[in-house]
Amino acid sequence: MKVEVKPLSLRNASGNKITGDVHFVRDFLPAPVVIYSHGFLGFKDWGFIPYVADKFAESGFVFVRFNFSHNGIGENPNKITEFDKLARNTISKQIEDLTSVIDYVFSDEFKILTSGEVFLLGHSGGGGISIIKAVEDERVKALGLWASISTFRRYSRHQIEELKKNGYIFVRVPDSVIQIRVEKIVYDDFVENQDRYDITKAISKLNIPILIVHGTADAIVPVVEAEQLRDANPKHTNFILIPEANHLFNIKHPMELPSKQLNMAIDVTISFFKNLIENKKAIKE
Repeated sequence: MKVEVKPLSLRNASGNKITGDVHFVRDFLPAPVVIYSHGFLGFKDWGFIPYVADKFAESGFVFVRFNFSHNGIGENPNKITEFDKLARNTISKQIEDLTSVIDYVFSDEFKILTSGEVFLLGHSGGGGISIIKAVEDERVKALGLWASISTFRRYSRHQIEELKKNGYIFVRVPDSVIQIRVEKIVYDDFVENQDRYDITKAISKLNIPILIVHGTADAIVPVVEAEQLRDANPKHTNFILIPEANHLFNIKHPMELPSKQLNMAIDVTISFFKNLIENKKAIKE
């Protein structure tokens, strides 16, 4: 069984470049599509993402992983170097990017690969982006959330004061001494759209199947945020806690070997999406 990888390159509505990769096994085509959105400081080639893409492809999915246009990745695919772009990576820009990727999946160029079903899978901040997009786009038929945030309101009072005073703040990278610049435009974008970007309010409106997967040892996005998402829409939500899993399912970049926690997250998510497809087929029959 050979996984093929097709490079993706497109422009969003604002002309910003989006790069990605499409993983699939030709014998399974046409197949349902899973679009993966990475989180803050993530990128399409980070750690476990290529491995996850192959696992989904081997299980009968077309898997799309992509870089948000302002995630800071430039010529080096494995390292953030474009910090000026990252500093202006608004929620609106990320939603626009994800919209462009979904549009591409429904384009004539892509239709040979897909059976028509499109599912979103988002990690951390990418989970929040995926939730907002799923509410606003009826083409999305199911939603998977890995270690997802439940709110974009992540600024302290001191940070807000600094943003208003200086026009920027520096945010420390977890488990690192590195600090990342974030400009006021990112905060302003949230404030101007805070009703639209209310994640728990958004997820409560969804009438599609939702899977929440979260690690019990997540110190970056605590389990309580996963519980808030679940409680906002218990009717449509499957809730899975991964014992001893941290925010990154115990993986570092570059990944050496997959962890049992990562494999568990992959397995439950593949099973979730597969069951949806099988149930749909059973109803048709």
